[in-house]
Parts: sequence; structure tokens; C-alpha cells
Amino acid sequence: MEALTQLEEKNIIDVVILDVKMPDFNGISTLKKIKTKNPLVEFIMLTGYATIHSAVEALKSGAFDYLTKPFELNGLIAKAKQAATKKKMREAKILDVRMKPYISNVNAMN
Repeated sequence: MEALTQLEEKNIIDVVILDVKMPDFNGISTLKKIKTKNPLVEFIMLTGYATIHSAVEALKSGAFDYLTKPFELNGLIAKAKQAATKKKMREAKILDVRMKPYISNVNAMN
């Protein structure tokens, strides 16, 4: 619960690693909820109960990847780095699109 509050209050999180089945939360529902408010945040879903249905639903809902337990920690770290890079690239593209009108106006004046 505290992690969700941090995510809503601060826009500094690049990647969320989330279990599909948690005691008080459904991981995929949580992913969908967070994505509506923070669409650029990337998610890596973990599960010990993998099904094709949950994997497809997680990926369609915006998960970067879906890993089954047990997993290699180095593999998870590599995936998290890839996901963070993807988020930063998307942020850079958005900034570029937002800046184009200003850059075009400056060039037109010269």
C-alpha cells in the first residue's frame, strides 16, 4: 500500500516489479490502475502460478515482461534495466515532440 502511495505522489519511479498474486491485491488489476495514472512506468510481472491467460493479460495491460518463479536475479536486474531504458527513451521522445514547435519557431525567425 505504501508503495502505491509513493508512486502516486512522486513521479520518480521508472520500473515496478509486481507479483501477479498478492495477499490483498491482484497484480494485473494493480498494474492497470497504476498505468491509468502513470502510463510511462514500466512493469515486470512475477508469478509462481504462470498461465497463458495471465501472461497475455499482463502484456496486453502494458507489462514490459512476465517472469516465472524461480528466476535468476541477474536476469531480473537486466530486465529492469531494459525497462528503465525503454521508459527514458519514451520520455525523451515526448519531450522532443513537445519542443518541436518552439524549435521550429526559432528557426523560422532566423
